[in-house]
Amino acid sequence: PGGYGAAPPQPGGYGSAPPQQPGGYGAPPSGPSYGSTAPAGAGPSPYGAPPTGPPAPPVVPLQSVGGFSQKAPAATSPGAPNRGPSRSPGGLPQKSSGSSKIDPSQIPSPTVHMGTEGKMVFNTVKHSVPPSACTYFTVVDEGSCSPKIMRPSLHSAPSDSDLLRDSGLLWSVLVQPLANPDDWTAIPVVDFGLTGPLRCKRCRAYINPFVQFVEQGRKWICNFCELANEVPPEYFCNIDADGKRRDLEQRLELSKGSVEYDVQKIAEYCFQGNSTASQKPTQAEFKPAEHPLNYIFCIDISQQHASAVLPSVIEATREAIKEMAAANPDCNACVSFITYGATVQFYDFTKENFPMHIVPDVSDIFVPLPFFKVCWLNIHNDQDKINEFLDQLPSFVKTLNEPYGCVGSVLAAANIVLSESGGRVVCFCTSPPKAGMGLFKHREEHKLYGTDNEKQLYSPVEGFFTGIATDCAKKQIAVDMFFFSFVHYAELVTLGHVCKLTSGQQHVFMNFHHQKDMERLAHALKRNVTRETGYAAIVRVRCSKGIRVKEYDGHYLCQDPLDMDLAGIDADKAYVVELQHDDKLDPKGHCYLQTAMLYTTRRGHRRIRVHTLRMSVAATLPNLFRQADLDTTVATLCRRVARHGVRKGLGSARDMLTAQCVDILTTYRKHCAVNPSPGQLILPEALKLMPIYCLGMLKGGTFRQGTDVRVDERIQDFFEIHQLSAASALPFIYPRMFPLHTMGSHIGNFDEDRGCIVLPNTEGLSSEKLNSNGIYLLHDLPTAQIFIWIGEHVNPRVIKYLFNCDNVDMLDDSWVEARSSERICNIIKELRRQRPESHDAVRVISERKHDPMETIFLSRLVEDKTGANTWSYVEYLCHLHRHIQSKLANAW
Repeated sequence: PGGYGAAPPQPGGYGSAPPQQPGGYGAPPSGPSYGSTAPAGAGPSPYGAPPTGPPAPPVVPLQSVGGFSQKAPAATSPGAPNRGPSRSPGGLPQKSSGSSKIDPSQIPSPTVHMGTEGKMVFNTVKHSVPPSACTYFTVVDEGSCSPKIMRPSLHSAPSDSDLLRDSGLLWSVLVQPLANPDDWTAIPVVDFGLTGPLRCKRCRAYINPFVQFVEQGRKWICNFCELANEVPPEYFCNIDADGKRRDLEQRLELSKGSVEYDVQKIAEYCFQGNSTASQKPTQAEFKPAEHPLNYIFCIDISQQHASAVLPSVIEATREAIKEMAAANPDCNACVSFITYGATVQFYDFTKENFPMHIVPDVSDIFVPLPFFKVCWLNIHNDQDKINEFLDQLPSFVKTLNEPYGCVGSVLAAANIVLSESGGRVVCFCTSPPKAGMGLFKHREEHKLYGTDNEKQLYSPVEGFFTGIATDCAKKQIAVDMFFFSFVHYAELVTLGHVCKLTSGQQHVFMNFHHQKDMERLAHALKRNVTRETGYAAIVRVRCSKGIRVKEYDGHYLCQDPLDMDLAGIDADKAYVVELQHDDKLDPKGHCYLQTAMLYTTRRGHRRIRVHTLRMSVAATLPNLFRQADLDTTVATLCRRVARHGVRKGLGSARDMLTAQCVDILTTYRKHCAVNPSPGQLILPEALKLMPIYCLGMLKGGTFRQGTDVRVDERIQDFFEIHQLSAASALPFIYPRMFPLHTMGSHIGNFDEDRGCIVLPNTEGLSSEKLNSNGIYLLHDLPTAQIFIWIGEHVNPRVIKYLFNCDNVDMLDDSWVEARSSERICNIIKELRRQRPESHDAVRVISERKHDPMETIFLSRLVEDKTGANTWSYVEYLCHLHRHIQSKLANAW
């Protein structure tokens, strides 16, 4: 019990629910409070002295009557959210009677005070540890790439594998290849002509700002493998007394950490459709050609889909294609349409009224037209035809009158069409196939859910969909799925496997309603076709001596363990690269990572985007902990736990999550703190918030114990977790909550220094923070909603001031967006701007109305005890502390 790969533990294990026996934790002892200075001096650890100087490690006093063997108190209402302490008529929380609890002010909180963050400037070489990915800061690329593109979990690499193992820390880097370092900054493009970019002859790393020029500039020493390479005559330049080239400022590849090489004219890097390597032309034979990214829209026109969704899909598709054309005026891309119900329909767009060609045998699909001659529509020149076709779609539904869809067959048809050129498929779907290709036996999820065999529901049904996913990925066809579910369980894990393996996007709309969900659908489709996008990509991360890639995590096809093959790549996708040692590192030197991505842009240009990262080396545990990065550590841990949950089950995953947290905190206490009090939980400054994020994962819909979360909702969360960026990872686990009734005059207004709207300070996610006189906004990423909770005793003048509404009973979702004050509208716009991949819906919750949505809102208050089988934040800290003390005792 309690092991990493073991079955879910018995009560008292790492991931078990709190035992439901009465008992309190007592008052905190006298002594250091949170933020006080930890004992200084040389510790007994062989890894060096503890860190000295500010900031000191957080110390949380934790002591209960009778020691730490006492059990957590039972929930007041088992199975129901805890509304927190009783409230007086004025709305202020009343203090609990009986034994006192730990003072919440002494506990680390993720609340972010938006003060000077917007004015922060991070220099990638001068500074070592960047600000949190959730804050505003500007990056100056001084040779090492932006942390918004490559963000390591340890900003100093551990000097050897023993140090890494003993620390318990995760060593990885979060990579977002197509992210721009700042909204207004573009990656510089470098063209070396037919010679191509300069690369090391041995390790094939690209030249970068950290190579060393020697022998008067005639050779350069690779910073990855230390080989001395000849400098080509056309690239030669004299060096100064410091060994720097005199043209350094003019050579972007020698002064910037992120560059992009134009290799459109070089046969070695060309994309010739899906031809084999032996068919690639020589440089003399090669004729450069543009291969723009084309889209096929597969639209379900069956009766079930048409009655509920089709008008919204038509409207969203029309606007998205217009936006795509406007955003890419120099892109000669095309789109086409395939519709399907019980049959598959193709259209000849060269003829009047677009005659329909029906394929009735959907079990053996084929393309009845010369598709590339008659079925493509240019996004600029054929806008009228696109609009005319979409206008006619509703009439096709009445003509065909087909009751169900064959989504497997239409995906196979799109695969045939794009098999030579690659491209992107956007498929709208309502249910698993009921005819044609891809039929599979529907699993009886109600018999498996909540049992030891539940993990079977998190793996796709082997067969057609796993096969076509691999085939599409190999042919550079990315699939984006818009799934509209009107049933409790729809095998999303099997249908979505195509999106996962082809590096596509998966959007799920449960019980879609036009008025409620149309804006989200329109934004998602627009974002899908307008964001920076490429295809036919290969990504490789190279490491300097002593380091190698352990594994990649994300949505990609693995054909070579050294590479990620991406049929599609876009600005929102992020990948985790886990690292390990193959030799010791020099503590006095640096180490390097380089991400190189060969891909085709939306416009059809072949490019190589290269990001180079420099890190220092840490030889002691205190220095290693000081250089830890919370954002990447939590993102990596979340992905690890998700993978483990799919393989071993969610109970084992919850156990693994807490065990990892215990290991890290135990190491820090043992080696980096001197003579700590037994009643103190010592937390590393850089990772002091790790416990609350672990608790957030345990209580979130993805890993939460119980059967109140739909299987398909968990599957969608798994999908999102494996593509989260650094900026989204922490808010995904611990939502931000803003008090709106206490905003200063500058809140909700544009700040020129920051270049954005100023947001209110955030509150901790606890019902004790909720005041019945107040109004709170909670931005919940997993459910894609912006909750606005209105207390029962809010002053009507506050409602009038913020929302221009005389009566709180009139205040609803549509009113907030259409008629609220400019400041409230600006705050909502800013939250959406910070998360461009989704248009999160506003949901108004009135405490006086007992809105059913309030249950969801309260369940997101991570610090509360939200049910019989969950911890509060204080209880979880004590739970961790007990296991840390147990590990230390067993070690002796």
